[in-house]
Amino acid sequence: MPSNIVSLVCKIQQGFSFVLILMVVAVIVAAGFILFRPFDRSQNPISSDFQNQTEQSPSNPAPAQFTHPIFNPEEIDWVSPLGESNGGYNEVQPLGGMTINIKKDIAAKGPIEVYAPTDMELVSYSHTLMEPEPEPDWAFHFQINKDISLVVHHIKNASPKIVNAVGNKPKLNDSRTTDLRPSIKFKAGEVIGTTTGTSQARNWNIYLQDKKVKNQFVNQKRYEDSYSANILVNAACIFDYYEDEKIKNEFYKLLGTTKAGEAKSCGNPSTDKKGTLSGLWHLKKEGLSTGEYEGVYANPFSIYTTSDKNITIYEINKRVFTIYPSNPTYKDPKEITNSHCYQLTDNWHTSTYKGYAFFRIDSDMQMSMVYSPSGSCPATFPESQAKTYYR
Repeated sequence: MPSNIVSLVCKIQQGFSFVLILMVVAVIVAAGFILFRPFDRSQNPISSDFQNQTEQSPSNPAPAQFTHPIFNPEEIDWVSPLGESNGGYNEVQPLGGMTINIKKDIAAKGPIEVYAPTDMELVSYSHTLMEPEPEPDWAFHFQINKDISLVVHHIKNASPKIVNAVGNKPKLNDSRTTDLRPSIKFKAGEVIGTTTGTSQARNWNIYLQDKKVKNQFVNQKRYEDSYSANILVNAACIFDYYEDEKIKNEFYKLLGTTKAGEAKSCGNPSTDKKGTLSGLWHLKKEGLSTGEYEGVYANPFSIYTTSDKNITIYEINKRVFTIYPSNPTYKDPKEITNSHCYQLTDNWHTSTYKGYAFFRIDSDMQMSMVYSPSGSCPATFPESQAKTYYR
């Protein structure tokens, strides 16, 4: 090949390489500009939705450790452990929370203060006057971080910070929650409200939810497939989140079903024990619904032994029955693997028997129950009158 042609080819190759290099540099610069330029939400069609979502999460997630007592333990009589609280006809909700019982003489003097245990943000609330309660109640839903939320019920007076933002007009018999955008931030130790508890029992409720907690049930799928069951699956003991052992120990001393010191653990919303009567039962094979009845039989239904060694039957014929250790038919539901009949007592009279509840374990996932408002326990299970329940 002539030398002049070889020279021309070399120059063309060099020029092509230079152009290619320039093109690569230009692409890198352009990509860098796109990736690192300031983000303009107004030019992004999904920016408003994204912004709304982030406003519902704490901007500065708090650590999982709590630093300030949520209440003054000296003002509290006792605290019901997880899985031992009852209320109304909605079984699912109370079992996932802890009931805080205010000392009667303290409540008579006026409301106690409730504090933020850590930095958190109020993301929703309800303000309701539920008849026949004489005073309205606030319920607060706080977000602590992406995994942990805190709900408190039966607060009588909200923090001025909350009232200034949402007003002070309760809804009549309407407990639906209202979302807050933007959320209201609280620092650890701030007063979120005051309360004297419910008008009759003088207690209020705490529900701590942690997505990293997975409480176990015999039929786990039923609960994990239900959004409303998160309050059971993810329920956690608020006392365990305190880094100060002194605070934690003071709280633990309050645990019990009817008085402080009856329980040594915070309990668990699941009292299920496979192959036994103990735990939560449902009229339907799937799903989680509450407050339903088939005659005198409620859905869901639970039976368990409390920290004070009494047995709670919740509920039959819209009543909660208690089996005391003095009852001749007393037997821990966790020990019942075949069949057993409880003779029921009349209200609070521990020795006046009226009717019975007869149970039979059919399998790990099924049991049968017969209730009678009168009479004594029969010798054999009344098959024709039985109602079937499922795990």
